Amino acid sequence: MLDELNLAFGFNPEEELINHLDGDWVLLLAPDEEGYIPATTDLQLSFTLLACSSDMSALQDGLGLVTQLVTASGIEVDQTDDGETLRIEIAAPLDPAAGPVGIYGLSQDFFFLASDPALLDSALTGDAPLLGTARYGQLADSLPEGMVPTAYVDLNPFFAILREDMTARGQETFDETIAPFQAIQEMLLAVSLPQPDVLRSSIILGLPPR
Repeated sequence: MLDELNLAFGFNPEEELINHLDGDWVLLLAPDEEGYIPATTDLQLSFTLLACSSDMSALQDGLGLVTQLVTASGIEVDQTDDGETLRIEIAAPLDPAAGPVGIYGLSQDFFFLASDPALLDSALTGDAPLLGTARYGQLADSLPEGMVPTAYVDLNPFFAILREDMTARGQETFDETIAPFQAIQEMLLAVSLPQPDVLRSSIILGLPPR
């Protein structure tokens, strides 16, 4: 597919965009009733991706090409730039008034991609930051020295989202499948590089308080 884009439009996503996302990545998944995904599917969930870059100028050029391709296909975009954040909202192709199907852009030294403006704004402004929650702090403090947290999952809300729109039979089967995990409330994944060619990973499991 990447080769097809290059041949058809002279745009290589790997070279123009992906290779410049060479820093830390953060993927946020959260319950949501307002974004494009809940509006068009049965999944009450939205996402925000933040990815750091060491070459923001090259990344901005790549995003400019992406925006050109989107507008050339006849899809409307709303682009704003306040000097600190470049933000492009992609309108729904069949109903532009329905809200954006996605938002992407640049802020400070990272790239962002999101399915819901509200969730993105929360990620960018730091509302209800994960680092400030007591439970996350307890799990993070339990990590071995030198380990860097890379993923955190609060399982109960996650399972509730998945089963919400299932049939009664589907919920019964789902509950049986996840029964072994009911004693686990949270999971925190962390990694480190003790040697250049050795990746160390740890998983901390959060159990219900006694």
